[in-house]
Amino acid sequence: MELLRGCSVTVVRSRYLSKLRCLADFAASYQVQTLVVATIEHLCLASLTVLSEVLAWHLEQGNTYTPVAGLPEHATAEVIESSLLRAFSGLRLAAHLQDPKLIVQSLLNSPARRELPFDLRSVPFNAQRTAPSSVGVRFQTPNDVSILRTVARKLNLLSSSEVSGLRCWKHEATRQISRQQRGWKPLCQLVREWDAPALDCLPLRVLYVSHGSAFSGPQQSLVRLVRALDRKKIEPHLLAGMRGELTECLEKEGVRVHCRDREFLSNTVETMGYLLSVVNEARPHVIHLNSFDGFPIVNVAHLLNIPVLAHVRVGRINSEEAHLLRSAHVAVAVSNTARRAAEEAGVRPRNVVVIHNGVEYPNWINQKWDKATARHALGLPADAKIALMVARIDENKRQQMFLDAMAAIRQKLPSAHVLLVGEAYTYSDVFYHDSLIDNIDRLGLHDAVTIMGFQSNILLVEAACDVIVSCSRTEALPTSLIEAMSLGIPAVATQSGGSGEVIRDGKTGFLVAEDDVTSLRDRLLLLLSDEALRRRMGDAAKADVSQRFSVNRCAEAMQNLYRKLIDSRRRSHLYH
Repeated sequence: MELLRGCSVTVVRSRYLSKLRCLADFAASYQVQTLVVATIEHLCLASLTVLSEVLAWHLEQGNTYTPVAGLPEHATAEVIESSLLRAFSGLRLAAHLQDPKLIVQSLLNSPARRELPFDLRSVPFNAQRTAPSSVGVRFQTPNDVSILRTVARKLNLLSSSEVSGLRCWKHEATRQISRQQRGWKPLCQLVREWDAPALDCLPLRVLYVSHGSAFSGPQQSLVRLVRALDRKKIEPHLLAGMRGELTECLEKEGVRVHCRDREFLSNTVETMGYLLSVVNEARPHVIHLNSFDGFPIVNVAHLLNIPVLAHVRVGRINSEEAHLLRSAHVAVAVSNTARRAAEEAGVRPRNVVVIHNGVEYPNWINQKWDKATARHALGLPADAKIALMVARIDENKRQQMFLDAMAAIRQKLPSAHVLLVGEAYTYSDVFYHDSLIDNIDRLGLHDAVTIMGFQSNILLVEAACDVIVSCSRTEALPTSLIEAMSLGIPAVATQSGGSGEVIRDGKTGFLVAEDDVTSLRDRLLLLLSDEALRRRMGDAAKADVSQRFSVNRCAEAMQNLYRKLIDSRRRSHLYH
């Protein structure tokens, strides 16, 4: 934000997440006719002079929408009329058509253009006279973000020339590549330098691999596992693509983190060299893939004869994931549902082991989770009957089914309240989020729904609710159910594989058919209306999951598997 110091900046808070809907919402709320849209990336790479020239061109041409030609895609701003936004805000568009530029390009060559209530005009502003098109900028990898941060620190927004940002970008990108190349060694040399660790010494070194920066279920489960490991037996390392919540959590646990804010999924010589250097530094006995994002690291592992363990945390596996999974020496399934998915993907049954995710229940047992205190801290209604869903905003999770059930419940129980916790990660997720917002109004739930993004203290959120809900179509093992049930909160879930392994129907919660909104409504209404039933089922849930889903039991089973895997590979003369 240092770049924006001294500038007039409006921070827009919108109920919508997609760019198109956010802009339309903003234009309507503030009665803005013409928007100059710029992000931090735009402002870093183009001066205010360029922005003003684009706006002047927009007015001169009588454009409805003005893109910029001759500069990299993310190098300057765009100008949009609110009439265009209003025309598009009600449309249900494909995920790849969420950007105004793509929509305009499609409409200009479409018969639908004639049906618009205004003249669609879009004459690009030609910026080639101020910046050569040969200067290229694309924000695609974590390394690009790192370069952008450096450029932002160096630029003076008010005094920079039209091309100073682009020149600074090009200089910094070239400098980083040169610095990386100076530290490279030939791949054959890195392979020759590989010194396989001794197998009879402790602790065993395990390199956990997690490329994505999101901190969702798989990452949270990894943190719990690492916390519970016996450090006399296991020395954990982490290879991550970007720094964030996961790297911070594990560094606090004393884990050696290997993260250079760059991607390592592309099958290139550069990626292979990077991964070989990390493996030479960590010298792991085992490589543990936390999810399906490790093709290049699997190649490195096979080259150096390092056993690979792949975690299966999903109930469905696509062909690309199946190929990766078959390349691992053992697959760890979090449930029987995940085990069946692995076997259907072509993994031999003898190479699949089921180890349930564990929760840190023993550490919570002495904590006082007072419901009134939790609700006050989160700003939730004190006297409401709150049903909670913790899940990524995604059509597979079916938040809409939950909302439909709760809308019917509100007619009989006006104090019923919906709490949704989760993030949207992809374009399609964002559009699904926006449709949920619209349907909340349609169902008359605008004063009965609270939506939260990622919560670092999810236990506080779970302690504030009365019932935990899962409506997923497929679910390998819903950790949010286990967590909430361990706090004495009963659950209602669809029979989507792993949920049936967590809930004992009629004793610790209720299971309903996958698409049965009526049964979901009835079971939720029963629990929200009957405090004695909630308490009885909650107590049973607490006792049950604490016995079956202990993180210590999970960690012990994983440690035994690491040793068994190493011993089996040694017997097969895998190591030199």
